[in-house]
Amino acid sequence: MKAGKGEERDPKEELMDGIDETLRKLSPDPSPPKEALSGGKIFSLTFGISLLLLILLMIFVLSGTARGGQLFSGQSLPSVTEGSADHSMDNYRPGKENGMRILLLTAAEGEAPAHYWLLRISPVSGEMLVLSFPDSLLSEDGEETLSLRKASESLSSAEAAVKAIFGKENVSRTIRLTRENAASLVSALGGMDWEFTTRYQSQSLDIPPGRHRLDGETLLELLDAAGTVSGKQLPSESEILAALLGQRLTEDAFNKDDGLFTALVTRSEGTLSAVDYYGGKKFIRWFLRLGAGFRTITLGSPGVESLTEGELEYARSKLTEPQT
Repeated sequence: MKAGKGEERDPKEELMDGIDETLRKLSPDPSPPKEALSGGKIFSLTFGISLLLLILLMIFVLSGTARGGQLFSGQSLPSVTEGSADHSMDNYRPGKENGMRILLLTAAEGEAPAHYWLLRISPVSGEMLVLSFPDSLLSEDGEETLSLRKASESLSSAEAAVKAIFGKENVSRTIRLTRENAASLVSALGGMDWEFTTRYQSQSLDIPPGRHRLDGETLLELLDAAGTVSGKQLPSESEILAALLGQRLTEDAFNKDDGLFTALVTRSEGTLSAVDYYGGKKFIRWFLRLGAGFRTITLGSPGVESLTEGELEYARSKLTEPQT
């Protein structure tokens, strides 16, 4: 109770009033009540926070991929490449048992062979040796002359004659093509490109200088001339065959399908079988991928049918020794 004017206040009341005033100064004003959030505002806030977290996570993942880093311990992100790399040949090392020596010959229908080649891929260097030789050769004793034309009444007799001269270990398979089928095979594979530095003329051919794509029949005519005519600036028989193989026996063509093998077997006879082909595909793939190329050897010269023992010994050594 307050004292009237001129009256003195009770000290106890004055003390209580002072305490009340002090408490009012120390206590803040009470805040107005907050407005409750609506359901739409809560959804917008939650969606925004989730979207922000997702963006941050994507940035983290992409930055790890760009650095080739690891997102989890021991698990690397796979690298992105164009196509799948083929590692099937990485640890492949062929042995001597993989090497195959093929006797390849061509002949007109009903006639003895006109062209002979021995083909051998070295399991050491991966190089293919292409050896061509004439019709008549000296036997190993240097005295008896063997004529392959006379011995070639059958494919087996031709194989026996070549084994007698070069050694039986140097022929493991034979392929014989008639002239017609050989021309068809070359044309079916797309022909062969050849650069002529000068004009080539014969009774049936007239080829101007420049690069030309030869069909099968033209190529066989050049093979005939290579073995009998000099001074025409023609490559040797072994060089012609090596050029054809180099252009048509490629890794892409070989891996595409079995068209090369099908084209050959449907036009030839011999002892090369499908088992040989499928069993030797990995070896051929290794040869093509290694890219060691070809070595050509031509025995004899135009007009010379018989060979010396020195020439034959040189050929045998190249057929049997590792080519490095």
